[in-house]
Amino acid sequence: MTNFMEQFWTITGNSPYKTVEVAGEFARLKVNGVDHQQLFAKSPRLIVQKKGKGDVIIVGPPDHVFISDKLRVLLKEMNATGYDLLPADVKLTFPHKAEESVYWQLVVTGWGGVAPPESGVKEVLAEPGRAREFSFPTNTSKLIDPGQYDGSDFFRFWPYPADIVVSDRVKTLFDDERIKYCKFFPLSEIDESNRMSTVLKETTQALPLALYFPLDRAEQVGRHLGIDWYEFSW
Repeated sequence: MTNFMEQFWTITGNSPYKTVEVAGEFARLKVNGVDHQQLFAKSPRLIVQKKGKGDVIIVGPPDHVFISDKLRVLLKEMNATGYDLLPADVKLTFPHKAEESVYWQLVVTGWGGVAPPESGVKEVLAEPGRAREFSFPTNTSKLIDPGQYDGSDFFRFWPYPADIVVSDRVKTLFDDERIKYCKFFPLSEIDESNRMSTVLKETTQALPLALYFPLDRAEQVGRHLGIDWYEFSW
Protein backbone atom coordinates (compact mmCIF):
# COMPACT_ATOMS: atom_id res chain seq x y z
CA MET A 1 0.00 0.00 0.00
CA THR A 2 1.36 3.41 -1.01
CA ASN A 3 2.15 5.79 1.83
CA PHE A 4 -0.24 8.75 1.82
CA MET A 5 2.60 11.28 1.58
CA GLU A 6 4.23 9.57 -1.40
CA GLN A 7 1.62 11.05 -3.75
CA PHE A 8 2.75 14.66 -3.17
CA TRP A 9 5.52 16.73 -4.74
CA THR A 10 6.73 20.31 -4.45
CA ILE A 11 7.22 22.05 -7.80
CA THR A 12 9.68 24.85 -8.55
CA GLY A 13 11.06 26.55 -11.64
CA ASN A 14 14.15 25.11 -13.32
CA SER A 15 14.84 27.20 -16.43
CA PRO A 16 18.47 28.05 -17.30
CA TYR A 17 17.22 31.02 -19.30
CA LYS A 18 16.24 34.37 -17.93
CA THR A 19 12.63 35.47 -18.02
CA VAL A 20 12.02 39.13 -17.25
CA GLU A 21 9.17 39.69 -14.84
CA VAL A 22 7.57 43.13 -14.78
CA ALA A 23 5.63 43.46 -11.54
CA GLY A 24 1.87 43.59 -11.88
CA GLU A 25 -0.67 45.38 -9.76
CA PHE A 26 -1.23 44.38 -6.17
CA ALA A 27 -4.71 43.93 -4.84
CA ARG A 28 -5.63 46.34 -2.07
CA LEU A 29 -7.29 45.15 1.09
CA LYS A 30 -8.72 47.28 3.85
CA VAL A 31 -9.40 45.79 7.25
CA ASN A 32 -11.06 48.10 9.75
CA GLY A 33 -10.30 51.00 7.42
CA VAL A 34 -6.56 50.31 7.27
CA ASP A 35 -4.63 49.37 4.13
CA HIS A 36 -2.45 46.27 4.33
CA GLN A 37 0.46 45.30 2.07
CA GLN A 38 0.78 41.49 2.36
CA LEU A 39 -1.46 40.86 -0.62
CA PHE A 40 -1.80 38.45 -3.48
CA ALA A 41 -0.07 39.84 -6.61
CA LYS A 42 -2.13 40.12 -9.76
CA SER A 43 -0.61 38.76 -12.95
CA PRO A 44 2.71 40.42 -13.83
CA ARG A 45 3.97 40.86 -17.36
CA LEU A 46 6.53 38.41 -18.68
CA ILE A 47 9.14 39.04 -21.38
CA VAL A 48 10.30 35.65 -22.65
CA GLN A 49 13.37 34.74 -24.72
CA LYS A 50 13.03 32.03 -27.35
CA LYS A 51 15.16 29.52 -25.44
CA GLY A 52 13.23 30.25 -22.26
CA LYS A 53 9.81 29.48 -23.70
CA GLY A 54 8.19 26.37 -22.26
CA ASP A 55 4.74 25.10 -21.38
CA VAL A 56 5.31 26.18 -17.79
CA ILE A 57 7.17 29.28 -16.59
CA ILE A 58 7.70 29.76 -12.86
CA VAL A 59 9.07 33.08 -11.63
CA GLY A 60 9.38 34.57 -8.17
CA PRO A 61 9.65 34.64 -5.25
CA PRO A 62 6.93 34.30 -4.32
CA ASP A 63 6.45 31.81 -7.11
CA HIS A 64 4.06 32.75 -9.89
CA VAL A 65 3.14 29.92 -12.25
CA PHE A 66 2.32 30.54 -15.91
CA ILE A 67 1.16 27.83 -18.28
CA SER A 68 0.71 27.61 -22.03
CA ASP A 69 -2.69 27.09 -23.61
CA LYS A 70 -1.59 23.56 -24.46
CA LEU A 71 -1.00 22.79 -20.79
CA ARG A 72 -4.27 24.47 -19.84
CA VAL A 73 -6.10 22.03 -22.11
CA LEU A 74 -4.19 19.03 -20.74
CA LEU A 75 -5.00 19.96 -17.13
CA LYS A 76 -8.65 20.45 -18.05
CA GLU A 77 -8.80 17.07 -19.78
CA MET A 78 -7.43 15.32 -16.69
CA ASN A 79 -9.91 17.22 -14.47
CA ALA A 80 -7.13 18.69 -12.35
CA THR A 81 -8.33 20.63 -9.32
CA GLY A 82 -7.12 23.26 -6.87
CA TYR A 83 -6.43 26.19 -9.16
CA ASP A 84 -7.93 29.14 -11.00
CA LEU A 85 -6.68 30.72 -14.23
CA LEU A 86 -6.07 34.37 -15.05
CA PRO A 87 -5.14 35.68 -18.53
CA ALA A 88 -1.43 36.46 -18.54
CA ASP A 89 0.42 39.31 -20.26
CA VAL A 90 3.30 37.61 -22.06
CA LYS A 91 5.60 39.14 -24.68
CA LEU A 92 7.71 36.81 -26.81
CA THR A 93 10.89 38.44 -28.12
CA PHE A 94 11.09 36.34 -31.30
CA PRO A 95 8.89 35.65 -34.36
CA HIS A 96 5.98 33.42 -33.38
CA LYS A 97 2.44 32.38 -34.14
CA ALA A 98 -0.27 34.25 -32.26
CA GLU A 99 -1.36 31.15 -30.34
CA GLU A 100 2.17 30.63 -29.02
CA SER A 101 1.91 33.77 -26.89
CA VAL A 102 -1.25 32.66 -25.11
CA TYR A 103 -0.40 32.02 -21.48
CA TRP A 104 -2.38 31.80 -18.26
CA GLN A 105 -1.41 32.47 -14.68
CA LEU A 106 -2.18 29.38 -12.64
CA VAL A 107 -3.37 30.53 -9.23
CA VAL A 108 -3.25 27.82 -6.58
CA THR A 109 -6.41 27.62 -4.44
CA GLY A 110 -6.22 24.09 -3.01
CA TRP A 111 -5.63 23.61 0.70
CA GLY A 112 -3.57 20.94 2.44
CA GLY A 113 -4.37 22.01 5.98
CA VAL A 114 -2.09 22.72 8.92
CA ALA A 115 0.88 20.45 9.61
CA PRO A 116 -0.23 18.34 12.61
CA PRO A 117 1.80 17.94 15.82
CA GLU A 118 2.87 14.47 14.67
CA SER A 119 5.01 16.15 11.98
CA GLY A 120 7.20 17.71 14.65
CA VAL A 121 6.55 21.24 13.37
CA LYS A 122 6.48 23.64 16.31
CA GLU A 123 5.98 27.38 16.61
CA VAL A 124 9.23 28.81 17.98
CA LEU A 125 8.68 32.55 17.68
CA ALA A 126 5.51 34.58 18.17
CA GLU A 127 6.00 38.30 18.64
CA PRO A 128 3.52 41.09 17.81
CA GLY A 129 4.08 42.59 14.37
CA ARG A 130 6.43 39.85 13.18
CA ALA A 131 6.02 36.76 11.08
CA ARG A 132 5.62 33.59 13.08
CA GLU A 133 8.58 31.21 12.96
CA PHE A 134 8.31 27.44 12.94
CA SER A 135 10.77 24.61 13.37
CA PHE A 136 11.68 22.21 10.59
CA PRO A 137 9.55 19.02 10.58
CA THR A 138 11.05 15.96 12.25
CA ASN A 139 8.58 13.53 10.67
CA THR A 140 7.90 14.54 7.08
CA SER A 141 5.62 11.53 6.55
CA LYS A 142 3.08 13.35 8.71
CA LEU A 143 3.23 16.83 7.14
CA ILE A 144 -0.19 16.52 5.49
CA ASP A 145 -3.19 15.46 7.56
CA PRO A 146 -5.63 13.45 5.36
CA GLY A 147 -8.51 14.85 7.39
CA GLN A 148 -7.58 18.45 6.52
CA TYR A 149 -6.41 17.99 2.92
CA ASP A 150 -9.17 18.99 0.48
CA GLY A 151 -8.10 16.54 -2.25
CA SER A 152 -6.80 19.15 -4.71
CA ASP A 153 -4.14 18.45 -7.32
CA PHE A 154 -2.53 21.84 -6.59
CA PHE A 155 -2.41 23.09 -3.01
CA ARG A 156 -0.56 24.96 -0.28
CA PHE A 157 -0.35 24.18 3.43
CA TRP A 158 0.58 25.87 6.70
CA PRO A 159 3.16 26.82 7.91
CA TYR A 160 4.82 26.56 4.46
CA PRO A 161 2.36 28.44 2.21
CA ALA A 162 5.10 29.62 -0.17
CA ASP A 163 5.58 26.07 -1.43
CA ILE A 164 3.35 24.80 -4.22
CA VAL A 165 2.49 21.13 -3.77
CA VAL A 166 1.07 18.95 -6.54
CA SER A 167 -0.40 15.49 -6.69
CA ASP A 168 1.22 12.51 -8.34
CA ARG A 169 -1.37 12.89 -11.14
CA VAL A 170 0.08 16.29 -12.07
CA LYS A 171 3.68 15.09 -11.95
CA THR A 172 2.79 12.09 -14.14
CA LEU A 173 1.17 14.41 -16.69
CA PHE A 174 4.22 16.66 -16.76
CA ASP A 175 6.53 13.64 -17.14
CA ASP A 176 4.43 12.05 -19.89
CA GLU A 177 4.20 15.31 -21.84
CA ARG A 178 7.86 16.15 -21.20
CA ILE A 179 7.02 19.52 -19.72
CA LYS A 180 10.36 21.28 -19.20
CA TYR A 181 11.68 24.09 -17.00
CA CYS A 182 10.33 22.78 -13.73
CA LYS A 183 11.49 20.27 -11.16
CA PHE A 184 9.80 18.17 -8.50
CA PHE A 185 10.85 17.11 -5.01
CA PRO A 186 9.04 14.38 -3.06
CA LEU A 187 7.29 15.98 -0.11
CA SER A 188 7.91 12.83 1.93
CA GLU A 189 11.68 12.84 1.40
CA ILE A 190 12.73 16.30 2.55
CA ASP A 191 16.08 16.29 4.33
CA GLU A 192 18.94 18.66 5.05
CA SER A 193 20.15 18.61 1.43
CA ASN A 194 16.73 18.68 -0.27
CA ARG A 195 14.40 21.05 1.51
CA MET A 196 11.32 22.93 0.42
CA SER A 197 12.11 26.35 -1.00
CA THR A 198 10.97 28.17 2.14
CA VAL A 199 12.78 25.91 4.60
CA LEU A 200 16.33 27.18 4.41
CA LYS A 201 17.42 27.19 8.04
CA GLU A 202 16.47 25.45 11.27
CA THR A 203 13.35 27.60 11.34
CA THR A 204 11.14 29.17 8.68
CA GLN A 205 8.93 32.24 8.65
CA ALA A 206 5.29 31.78 7.73
CA LEU A 207 4.09 34.86 5.87
CA PRO A 208 0.38 35.73 5.59
CA LEU A 209 -1.75 33.62 3.25
CA ALA A 210 -2.84 36.65 1.20
CA LEU A 211 0.67 36.81 -0.24
CA TYR A 212 0.01 33.49 -1.98
CA PHE A 213 -3.76 33.03 -2.25
CA PRO A 214 -6.40 35.34 -3.72
CA LEU A 215 -7.82 37.45 -0.89
CA ASP A 216 -11.17 35.70 -0.63
CA ARG A 217 -9.49 32.29 -0.49
CA ALA A 218 -6.92 33.49 2.05
CA GLU A 219 -9.69 34.74 4.31
CA GLN A 220 -11.82 31.63 3.80
CA VAL A 221 -8.97 29.35 4.81
CA GLY A 222 -7.23 31.45 7.40
CA ARG A 223 -9.84 33.26 9.43
CA HIS A 224 -11.52 30.29 11.10
CA LEU A 225 -8.19 28.53 11.66
CA GLY A 226 -6.59 31.54 13.30
CA ILE A 227 -3.86 31.63 10.64
CA ASP A 228 -2.26 34.92 9.58
CA TRP A 229 -4.16 35.60 6.39
CA TYR A 230 -3.95 39.32 5.61
CA GLU A 231 -1.13 40.48 7.89
CA PHE A 232 0.55 39.29 11.07
CA SER A 233 -3.01 39.24 12.31
CA TRP A 234 -2.64 37.38 15.55
